[in-house]
Amino acid sequence: MSFATQVKQSGLPMPRWGNNELKFHPKRRWRFDFAWEDHKVAVEIEGGTYSHGQERFDSGKGKKVTQKSRHLTPTGFHEDCIKYGEAAILGWCVIRVDAKMIKDGSALAMLERALKSKVSTEC
Repeated sequence: MSFATQVKQSGLPMPRWGNNELKFHPKRRWRFDFAWEDHKVAVEIEGGTYSHGQERFDSGKGKKVTQKSRHLTPTGFHEDCIKYGEAAILGWCVIRVDAKMIKDGSALAMLERALKSKVSTEC
């Protein structure tokens, strides 16, 4: 089940996501995958953690390609560090999750705790 579906079914407030992703920084074009603007809580789904560097067949290209995630390249990791640091400076609690955390429900549980804690305190 997708993270968006889990959030919908949980009864938690709905975030900004998809075509309505929040641009959180005043000067950069960074966006969060999911953002609860009133709580300053965001969830970033880190893709490719299990498939990085593996070959797969790309039917559109008609050949095998090497699957790589930008987040796991040296440049991508560096840029994510800057993004998450700037988000923290602006008061955002950013929860980074991977596919396993979504599948086992721990991403949603972490989000629930963060939304409760951000009612009255900083993350």
